[in-house]
Amino acid sequence: MREDIYVFSQYVSSSRAVNIPMAGISYCDSSYLVKRSSYDSYVIEYTIDGEGVFETDGKKYDIASGDTYFIYRGKPHKYYCKDKSWTKIWVVVGGELADALFRAYLKKQVAVLHGLDILSYMQQIISLASNKELSYDEMADEIILNVHKILICAQKQTHGLANTRKLGEAIKNYIDNNLYKPLILDELAESLHYSKNHIINVFRDDYGCTPYAYYEKQKMLIASDLLVRSSESFASISAKLGFDSPQYFSKCFKKHFGATPTKFRSNK
Repeated sequence: MREDIYVFSQYVSSSRAVNIPMAGISYCDSSYLVKRSSYDSYVIEYTIDGEGVFETDGKKYDIASGDTYFIYRGKPHKYYCKDKSWTKIWVVVGGELADALFRAYLKKQVAVLHGLDILSYMQQIISLASNKELSYDEMADEIILNVHKILICAQKQTHGLANTRKLGEAIKNYIDNNLYKPLILDELAESLHYSKNHIINVFRDDYGCTPYAYYEKQKMLIASDLLVRSSESFASISAKLGFDSPQYFSKCFKKHFGATPTKFRSNK
């Protein structure tokens, strides 16, 4: 295996509000194993690819692509590669500010979150850690801002929308409330603080189709209602529903109803 590690332990001091001892990317193989009875910092690890296992508080978690796990200061833990490969990006953070942020945003000390959309923040952390033009203090200040954003996402997933109603229902409500706008899955995922793949999989499990297929079907139902109950032209309906052209609207309509808008209206 190999690791790209950026080490700053020489700068760690109890007088600093923020300490970033290390950050890096690990390309693990079947020999990879880390086991500690305790650790004096917090660690955030995000899985890019492959599978691993994380153990803490007497529980074992299977970790896959898109999963994030948190190591809390002072807690025993163990993690290792589950199969042949496991690629993960991680950061170690300590200091009084880190204590305050973790207490504020992860009071229940959640160990693992699935589908947390934080890869861009983690990549920014690695970019900062590898930037030799920054002083340690400048780098640490910028990294803690990204850690803050990660913890905000984590809190929203654990205590916000995902806890008050099913994620599948939240996705459906988002689509229903935005039918007259283009559906951009990256924006939907960002608004719900999950990865795009997790959004698609959860919705498919709950409703038997992808979010986009549901979005298109609902738009067609609106179109059929407008064709029957109004005298609006096909071009007007197409534009209202956000289609690129009346021709594309007609093609989608025929796919859903087996008839062109013209035939559908004349038969009603």
